[in-house]
Amino acid sequence: MLEWATKNKKNLRAGFLCVLAAGMFWFLNAMSGEYTTQISYPVQLKYNQEKFHAQAELPSSVTISVTGYGWTLLSQSLGFGLQPASYTIDQLPKDRKLPAQVLFPAISGKLKDVRLNYDWWDTLSIPLEPIQQKALALELKTEFASPALRLAEYRFEPDGFIISGPKSLLDSLPDYLEISLLQISQGQNVNRLQVALGEFIPDFTRAHPDTVLLSAEVFEAEELSIDLPIIGLNFPDSLKPLPESLKAFVLVPDTLAYKPSPKDFSIIADFEKLQGNLIPLEVKVQPEYIEKIRLSPSRVSTQKNIPNEQ
Repeated sequence: MLEWATKNKKNLRAGFLCVLAAGMFWFLNAMSGEYTTQISYPVQLKYNQEKFHAQAELPSSVTISVTGYGWTLLSQSLGFGLQPASYTIDQLPKDRKLPAQVLFPAISGKLKDVRLNYDWWDTLSIPLEPIQQKALALELKTEFASPALRLAEYRFEPDGFIISGPKSLLDSLPDYLEISLLQISQGQNVNRLQVALGEFIPDFTRAHPDTVLLSAEVFEAEELSIDLPIIGLNFPDSLKPLPESLKAFVLVPDTLAYKPSPKDFSIIADFEKLQGNLIPLEVKVQPEYIEKIRLSPSRVSTQKNIPNEQ
């Protein structure tokens, strides 16, 4: 029994070696034949960064069809011995699709021991968009730390600039760029302050020029209250505004040499604009130096107009 088991193991081992030898012979014989297959070939796509912006990474390989012997195809399918083919994109292809056939001259010069098949090619998606320019004006954004602070005037030198960047990004921008500075928000005056535009423009863009000069004057306003008469307009003879006067709160520069008086204002209640039982008040006349005006009340009702007895 033991002798039979030992003999059987020897037979199995011999059979396995025979199968292995046959498989190796078949594999070696098959690898000596010529085949056509597709391989992934490395490429280096280059572009002028002054003309184009990459929205994503460019493809690093392209699928090509080649014909060659088995061993060579196997090694190149595994990426051994493949030197990247370089191609420079001078113009954006239609629909941003680059047919691999334009890479064939660069690839064929680097292929060894295989033939490139020109009757089949891949297509690469090229995530590039053109760099364009746009003229933007400059505006000073004022968010003061104190509600009493006001901006008297400001001036940029120059008052605009040229921004360059990806077309889709520039198309989304307004026609102006807002500049916000801590010095201004805190009420400081500035004279020809150098402002770097790069801090305010979006990523992937550039400003020409990249710096401008800003002069700005800030002042502190003072709130005053003043009693003003209400002028009724288009009222029937039997009615008049109720109340007939109001209190106005106005903001004026604290450096103002004189105070406003009632004759400087005209507050109108137009009966034709009656909304329900109330009429909204309108400021028709006010001095130019008034920064802000608040009326209390802002709407009036009506009352009977009783003529004065003689």
